[in-house]
Amino acid sequence: MVNGLDFALIVLALAVAAGGIVAKARRIALGQPEARAGDWRARVGGVCRAVLRHDRILRDLPEGRHHLFLFYAFVIPLTVIVVVQAAFTLPAVVARPLALALDLLALLGL
Repeated sequence: MVNGLDFALIVLALAVAAGGIVAKARRIALGQPEARAGDWRARVGGVCRAVLRHDRILRDLPEGRHHLFLFYAFVIPLTVIVVVQAAFTLPAVVARPLALALDLLALLGL
């Protein structure tokens, strides 16, 4: 169950992330402007593909594969944990295999 401390930590994490994003944006703004012509949906899709597929990072093997695996070993359990924190409980038939899968993914991430 989500309590006040959880919300405080979430707000703190979002504030730290926002500060980092602002600092990065200011640093990027010092460089040359980028040509951003075209459909914004295509640009957003390109960013999503770059983040999810790691095309540029996967050019350097095996480090790229390790980075991709660690990325998903963090993102998948985090997403599941956030979803499960909602005010409901899963049936044991679903919860036990899900817990096993998350534990195995965490073990492989180590």
